[in-house]
Amino acid sequence: MDRFFIVTILSLCACNPIFGQVFQYPILPSVAHSIDDFKPQKWTITDTTFGDLNKDGLKDVALVIEYQDTVLEVLPPDSIAKPSVPRILVIAFQLQDGRYSLSAQNNLFLLRSQEMDAGDAGGAGLSIDKKGVLHIHYEFFHGDAEYKYRHQKDDFYLIGYIQHGIAGGVFMTDDYNFLTKKHRHESSWVEDVHPATSTIEKITAPLLQSFKTFIRPGTWPVEEDGMVLENRLFR
Repeated sequence: MDRFFIVTILSLCACNPIFGQVFQYPILPSVAHSIDDFKPQKWTITDTTFGDLNKDGLKDVALVIEYQDTVLEVLPPDSIAKPSVPRILVIAFQLQDGRYSLSAQNNLFLLRSQEMDAGDAGGAGLSIDKKGVLHIHYEFFHGDAEYKYRHQKDDFYLIGYIQHGIAGGVFMTDDYNFLTKKHRHESSWVEDVHPATSTIEKITAPLLQSFKTFIRPGTWPVEEDGMVLENRLFR
């Protein structure tokens, strides 16, 4: 093989993240003076929200940081590394002196832009409501989805999930409450050819899932009653 060709390939492997090894996520500081301290070099903060997550009266923070390059990532349930732009969910509690203590660094739960049919416009929107619940929201071409996490027992647990979508001329809403174990389904026709319907059913959801057990959107287990928590908008 031509020596120049070999040297060129090796140079690409060394310089281009696509041809390099599987991406290694940064280790964020345990305590930061400001939210910018959670942003390593070559990373950008793309969304930030403040609110009291642990009910101590202080303004905690959740933010999304995104890498500036395309790299190789292994994203469950896949086992093969594919080109991707990493996003990390950062959750930190505010301390009495104004600094922030890192509560969670989640490298996998946030969807990447190429996984969503809305592309970069979809992103991952964060908000914290008055009850201290963290909402992770996704916008799609034909609907949206939202995951609701609450801090308890030194971890964040999924307590609710809601999805809006349209298919076959019907607007649909599926709202799962994992605290009350109820599923509300609403549907209405775009052309008002039929009256709107709303039903509530009990579900046999498992124990509350945390970021440690519910690794990624679209990987919820199938239940005995057939309930599957999978976002059909992007699966």
